[in-house]
Amino acid sequence: MPLVCVCVASVLFIMSLSLPIMSLHVLGRFATATVFDGPIRLVGYGSWELSVLVVGTLMVVPTLKLAVMLASLVAATLSWPSRWLAWFFGWLEHITPWSMLEVYLVGAGVAYTRLRAISDVEVGPALAVAGGFVLVIAAADAILDREAVWQALGGPNRLAAVSGSAVPLIGCDVCGLVSRCAATEHCPRCAHSLEHRKTNSIARVWACVIGAAILYVPANILPVMTIVRGGRGGSHTIMGGVVELAENHLWGLAVLVFVASVAVPLLKLAILTSILVLTGKGSPAYLRLRTRMFKVVRAVGRWSMIDVFMVTIFVGLLHMGPLSNVSPDSGSLAFAAVVVLTMIATEALDPRLMWDAASESLLEEPAVS
Repeated sequence: MPLVCVCVASVLFIMSLSLPIMSLHVLGRFATATVFDGPIRLVGYGSWELSVLVVGTLMVVPTLKLAVMLASLVAATLSWPSRWLAWFFGWLEHITPWSMLEVYLVGAGVAYTRLRAISDVEVGPALAVAGGFVLVIAAADAILDREAVWQALGGPNRLAAVSGSAVPLIGCDVCGLVSRCAATEHCPRCAHSLEHRKTNSIARVWACVIGAAILYVPANILPVMTIVRGGRGGSHTIMGGVVELAENHLWGLAVLVFVASVAVPLLKLAILTSILVLTGKGSPAYLRLRTRMFKVVRAVGRWSMIDVFMVTIFVGLLHMGPLSNVSPDSGSLAFAAVVVLTMIATEALDPRLMWDAASESLLEEPAVS
């Protein structure tokens, strides 16, 4: 069943890239756009960094995920052990957050709502097909028995060492296998390097958090795009978009954009900073809450890309010269950098370090007589 879902998802994914996402009529002129048009126009405006990010999250990563899932499921069905496929299959959990077609759909919904205020706009078939892809791939992820795939790909002889060995237990951060191996060895199941804890985790997270905090200010102050219609127009910030939606009585979308683009990045920075500070102090306070909050931050961070995708759709669709035109501004790049840095920070953070630091702090406390 997962194999069927992945095959169907692959067909839907190809269709979603080739069909139009939206079409509009502006003062007697007609324009339409596919997913490719936005990144191409971004390069034309010199925003190649945004273009690379959009292509990566909407095309490259979903393609890699589908290819790895398809090859792994075929190999598992045929009972064909494959060391290199096991290595790639281990990366599925790490690359999945960077596959953002569902976030793009929400961004398209926001773009459609804002475009209706300035022109006649119609939803293209690509959005419906993309919605089908999101549902089917979510079903495949839900019903996929990863342990069965691991057993099929890993082969019959790749088992954890027998208990009682002098070598301490170590858990693989990629596939989850607990085995008796040295930290310098490779996992016997997925072939990834084994580590007791992520190397330089705290330092890397601090670097990402500080960088994101610095960029958060210009991301919200600088305009993310400039809209020109009939020779008139101006720049728009993220909060300007929220206000515009509220003025059009689209309160639900206004709250969604505010939460995803303003509140969530700030909340992520606050939570990550508190985790880093408390871990540095070795504090045992709120360990379970901190762990849960880390999981929440890791899950919701990608949804902040809504504004980036909305700008991409605007740029790809409105390019009629002085009649109607949208160009990206520096605020969009700063905001995208904030999202990327906070996502990298959550991937680099090893939550086990919180518990290690708390345990060491408790052991160092003098006994009370």
